[in-house]
Amino acid sequence: MYPGRIASIISATLAVILVCSMSAASAQDMGGRRASQFDLGIYGGGAYTTDWFAGAEGGGVVGTSRFQETPPFDVDFSGFAGGAYVGVRTLLSPTVFVGGRVGVLFTSADGSHEPFPGFRVSVEPTTIVYGDFELGTTFLANPGAPVPAVIGSAFIGPAWGSQEVTGQFVGTPFLFSDRQDMFGLTAGVRVEVPVFQNVALTGSARFIHFFQQDFSFPGTAKVESDDVILTGGARFSFWTGRR
Repeated sequence: MYPGRIASIISATLAVILVCSMSAASAQDMGGRRASQFDLGIYGGGAYTTDWFAGAEGGGVVGTSRFQETPPFDVDFSGFAGGAYVGVRTLLSPTVFVGGRVGVLFTSADGSHEPFPGFRVSVEPTTIVYGDFELGTTFLANPGAPVPAVIGSAFIGPAWGSQEVTGQFVGTPFLFSDRQDMFGLTAGVRVEVPVFQNVALTGSARFIHFFQQDFSFPGTAKVESDDVILTGGARFSFWTGRR
């Protein structure tokens, strides 16, 4: 991953936010009516200003760790990811909101590659912690409906991950292992479909780029990593501030 690609991902994320927000606003203005403000997840008792929520999610992860050796090589990995989060949202307009969330994903993923015959390099990401800034919009079944049909948002923020790198001479008990913390940026999109008063089903696509970090396995190798995580889950609103 290079700085230009990171900038492209950030730009695309912001473009999704802008297009969705403008589309929702345009749809609400058609027919001369505007939707009432509603609670994202709790629909009774008037308009809200702030929504606090928690959720759980699970799915798959695929990624690539790039080793800046001579010659350089890549190790692809795949597996499962699942975790939980808490967050808050506040309305900017009847259909546009901002918010933030912090969460953790536990992964069961691995991959290996032999950069030269007789020596195998394995990678195993284990834990990811993220903080998302979120901007999104709501799409109503009709302009007067108090319940959203779909909630869409895009997010961007920092990420921290733990990854283990192991080098082993094939057919021998000799191996070298190192675990390091890696820091990076995450961005993606999220879709939610409310199903009950306090509950929405969720789906998200998350990209994470972890910046270069030194690993010893033996010697020192500079490693950077890209992860793509697709998850589904549920979000639960537990407190709502109203006006």
